[in-house]
Amino acid sequence: MSNLILGKSLVVIGSKKDRYKRLLGKLVLDGYDINLILVKNGMAWHYKRYKSSQDKKDQFLYSNAEKYAEVNKLGLWSKNSPISPWQWRENNK
Repeated sequence: MSNLILGKSLVVIGSKKDRYKRLLGKLVLDGYDINLILVKNGMAWHYKRYKSSQDKKDQFLYSNAEKYAEVNKLGLWSKNSPISPWQWRENNK
C-alpha cells in the first residue's frame, strides 16, 4: 500500500461525520478507491455501522470485498477468530 500512495496526493470523498466529528469518507487516488483495496486485501474492516453513509454501489462492493478477504483468509482474516476493533473495545471496557 505504501508503494501505491507514498508521496502522492489523495482525494477524500465524503461530508458526513461520526459521533466524534471525524470525517466519514473514502480515499481515492487516480480513480482507485484506496479504502476498498484495503478491505479486499484484509487490511481493514468494512465498518457496517456507517454503511448508510455509503451509496448502494459502495455498500455492495465493500461487503463483497470483505467476504472475499475472509474466504481467502487474507490479512486480518488469516487469524482463526479475528476481533473487530469495536468488538475489542466493547469487551475491554
